[in-house]
Amino acid sequence: GAAALRPVSPARPAAAVRPRATAAVRMADPPPDDDKAYKTVYDDESPPPPRKDPLSNSMRDRLLKEQQGLGSDPNSKSPFLGVFGAVGVFVLLGALAVNM
Repeated sequence: GAAALRPVSPARPAAAVRPRATAAVRMADPPPDDDKAYKTVYDDESPPPPRKDPLSNSMRDRLLKEQQGLGSDPNSKSPFLGVFGAVGVFVLLGALAVNM
Protein backbone atom coordinates (compact mmCIF):
# COMPACT_ATOMS: atom_id res chain seq x y z
CA GLY A 1 0.00 0.00 0.00
CA ALA A 2 2.67 2.61 0.85
CA ALA A 3 4.43 2.25 -2.52
CA ALA A 4 1.24 3.14 -4.38
CA LEU A 5 1.05 6.55 -2.65
CA ARG A 6 4.53 7.76 -3.68
CA PRO A 7 4.57 10.51 -6.33
CA VAL A 8 5.89 9.55 -9.74
CA SER A 9 9.11 11.37 -10.69
CA PRO A 10 9.38 12.80 -14.21
CA ALA A 11 11.70 11.16 -16.74
CA ARG A 12 13.80 14.32 -17.08
CA PRO A 13 14.12 16.89 -14.34
CA ALA A 14 12.85 20.37 -15.21
CA ALA A 15 16.32 21.87 -14.63
CA ALA A 16 17.80 19.82 -17.52
CA VAL A 17 15.48 21.41 -20.09
CA ARG A 18 17.18 24.35 -21.79
CA PRO A 19 15.28 27.27 -23.24
CA ARG A 20 15.57 27.60 -27.00
CA ALA A 21 15.66 31.40 -27.04
CA THR A 22 19.44 31.44 -27.65
CA ALA A 23 19.04 30.69 -31.37
CA ALA A 24 16.55 33.54 -31.76
CA VAL A 25 18.93 35.90 -29.99
CA ARG A 26 21.78 34.94 -32.31
CA MET A 27 19.64 35.52 -35.40
CA ALA A 28 18.64 38.96 -34.16
CA ASP A 29 22.26 40.14 -33.87
CA PRO A 30 23.16 42.84 -36.41
CA PRO A 31 25.34 41.79 -39.34
CA PRO A 32 29.03 42.70 -39.18
CA ASP A 33 29.86 46.16 -40.47
CA ASP A 34 32.59 45.57 -43.04
CA ASP A 35 33.18 46.45 -46.68
CA LYS A 36 32.09 43.00 -47.97
CA ALA A 37 28.62 43.20 -46.39
CA TYR A 38 25.62 44.16 -48.51
CA LYS A 39 24.82 47.84 -48.50
CA THR A 40 21.79 49.54 -50.02
CA VAL A 41 22.43 51.59 -53.17
CA TYR A 42 20.18 54.60 -53.46
CA ASP A 43 19.20 56.49 -56.62
CA ASP A 44 21.82 59.18 -56.11
CA GLU A 45 24.62 56.66 -55.57
CA SER A 46 26.46 54.54 -58.08
CA PRO A 47 26.41 50.74 -57.75
CA PRO A 48 29.61 48.98 -56.69
CA PRO A 49 32.07 48.14 -59.45
CA PRO A 50 31.70 44.70 -61.07
CA ARG A 51 33.62 41.87 -59.47
CA LYS A 52 36.92 40.88 -60.96
CA ASP A 53 37.15 37.32 -62.30
CA PRO A 54 38.95 35.21 -59.66
CA LEU A 55 40.79 33.16 -62.31
CA SER A 56 43.53 34.69 -64.39
CA ASN A 57 43.69 33.88 -68.10
CA SER A 58 46.82 31.77 -67.63
CA MET A 59 45.16 29.72 -64.87
CA ARG A 60 42.05 29.27 -67.01
CA ASP A 61 44.22 28.01 -69.89
CA ARG A 62 46.05 25.63 -67.57
CA LEU A 63 42.79 24.19 -66.25
CA LEU A 64 41.40 23.73 -69.78
CA LYS A 65 44.59 21.94 -70.87
CA GLU A 66 44.41 19.70 -67.81
CA GLN A 67 40.79 18.73 -68.60
CA GLN A 68 41.69 18.05 -72.23
CA GLY A 69 44.56 15.86 -71.03
CA LEU A 70 42.06 13.85 -68.99
CA GLY A 71 39.92 13.23 -72.07
CA SER A 72 37.43 16.08 -72.28
CA ASP A 73 36.73 17.80 -75.60
CA PRO A 74 35.47 21.40 -75.46
CA ASN A 75 33.85 21.14 -78.91
CA SER A 76 31.89 17.94 -78.28
CA LYS A 77 28.12 17.93 -77.83
CA SER A 78 26.47 16.91 -74.59
CA PRO A 79 25.04 13.36 -74.75
CA PHE A 80 22.25 14.12 -72.27
CA LEU A 81 19.69 15.32 -74.81
CA GLY A 82 19.94 12.07 -76.78
CA VAL A 83 19.80 9.94 -73.65
CA PHE A 84 16.73 11.77 -72.32
CA GLY A 85 15.06 11.45 -75.73
CA ALA A 86 15.72 7.70 -75.84
CA VAL A 87 14.36 7.25 -72.31
CA GLY A 88 11.27 9.25 -73.28
CA VAL A 89 10.68 7.01 -76.31
CA PHE A 90 10.96 3.89 -74.14
CA VAL A 91 8.54 5.36 -71.60
CA LEU A 92 6.01 6.10 -74.35
CA LEU A 93 6.42 2.62 -75.84
CA GLY A 94 5.95 1.07 -72.39
CA ALA A 95 2.83 3.14 -71.75
CA LEU A 96 1.39 2.13 -75.13
CA ALA A 97 2.21 -1.54 -74.52
CA VAL A 98 0.48 -1.55 -71.12
CA ASN A 99 -2.62 0.39 -72.20
CA MET A 100 -3.33 -1.53 -75.40
